[in-house]
Amino acid sequence: MGLMLRARQRFEQARIASVGDGKDKLWLEAAAMYEAALEAAPARDEAPEAAMNSAFAYKQTGKFDRAIRIYTRFISAYGDDALLKRLRLGDPSLGLAPDPRKYAERVGFLGDAYDALGTAHFSFFDYQRSAEVYQQIASIERFEAEKRKIAAKNAMILYSSMGQRDRALASYQVLRKLSPTPDEKASADFLVADYDHKKWSGAGGEGDPKLRLAAEAQLVTFYQSYRNRPQSAMYLLEAAHGVARMKRSGGDKDYRTWFKNTVLAWESYRARGPRGRDGKAEALSSPHVDYAAEASYALLDEEIREASSISAAQADRWARALEHIVNTYPSVEWVPVAIARQGSLLDALRHTRKEAELAAADRAMVGRYVTALELARKYKNHHPAIQGAAVRLAHFTDVLGDARMREYVTGTADPVRPTSRLTYGDGQYARGRPGKIQVLPAGLPPPLPIVPW
Repeated sequence: MGLMLRARQRFEQARIASVGDGKDKLWLEAAAMYEAALEAAPARDEAPEAAMNSAFAYKQTGKFDRAIRIYTRFISAYGDDALLKRLRLGDPSLGLAPDPRKYAERVGFLGDAYDALGTAHFSFFDYQRSAEVYQQIASIERFEAEKRKIAAKNAMILYSSMGQRDRALASYQVLRKLSPTPDEKASADFLVADYDHKKWSGAGGEGDPKLRLAAEAQLVTFYQSYRNRPQSAMYLLEAAHGVARMKRSGGDKDYRTWFKNTVLAWESYRARGPRGRDGKAEALSSPHVDYAAEASYALLDEEIREASSISAAQADRWARALEHIVNTYPSVEWVPVAIARQGSLLDALRHTRKEAELAAADRAMVGRYVTALELARKYKNHHPAIQGAAVRLAHFTDVLGDARMREYVTGTADPVRPTSRLTYGDGQYARGRPGKIQVLPAGLPPPLPIVPW
């Protein structure tokens, strides 16, 4: 006990010490003292304190490998099967009665150590060992079902991310036997169904048609199985979006149906899904809102592109549909794109305007283009539609001149700071024209590079 007392004192000294004031040295000393106490009596009642505090102290100095060794040693000795059985059932030959309180306490500390070991391996980037620990936790019947379910799902996620389908499925089978809730079952079923899609989405996967077809089949089956279960709306959204992307990549025109399914699933998720502390539906957050915005935009953009000609009435209808996307889906990826597309509709009609209408139309067009660019700059959005807007603004700087561009730009509300107006400097957008060479007066230094978005 003397060693434990000294370890506690040193641990407290390390905890309250200022950074840089020998703090790491104190942590290491405390870790070593607790480790020595653990080695002296790894199965005693004081062992959890020695193990957990020693490992914690080592982690404060980045020595995760030492912490892992501590957890492993503690689990091996403190979790001895014979000892746990004796506490649970007693041992008549030794005159020992069952001790359910001590048994529950020991199992609890053992579970904490397993959790910490899995986390330590993960923090040390040893995902294989981390998955194995979680799989082991899931298989230990002494632990509560809730703990085992969480561990099984963690193992599934890690094994799937490492491309180990058989091990992921083994953890899935363990989870299924633990009476998962409907949401837990849907989550696990989706992880299994999404395996090939994740593989297809990875490096080089999109060029493999067999993998794409297998991935589509898995997600379609999942979607059909869960489509009438509102509590599974998030997984239905992800499945529908994944199928749509794969079908479009493969040239299958049925992708339109799956983009429509994506929008419907998102609407269901928004209506029935969870909400944050601020009352905001989680469906309005990325990436889920991005899926719905992409689906809505892709269907509308295709309709616009396929039109043989554009009338003012058509352009107005499409512009209102684009405004619906902007107002419905707060997606930092797709809102700027939809706004830029509004600008391009006005741009396409410019040659049909009468002189008296042209100024108002140009003001609206430039306003949409610059709004899209400002939003894209803030959110580092490099979609081709944004690049196209930048090119058109450079073109219209030449056509309209700086005076008119200044009038239109400074008359536009700043989308990032709504109480302000945008500012304009001569040639502001012309300078960003791809391939344009700026001729400098003699004697001036070369310009600084344009700051990337």
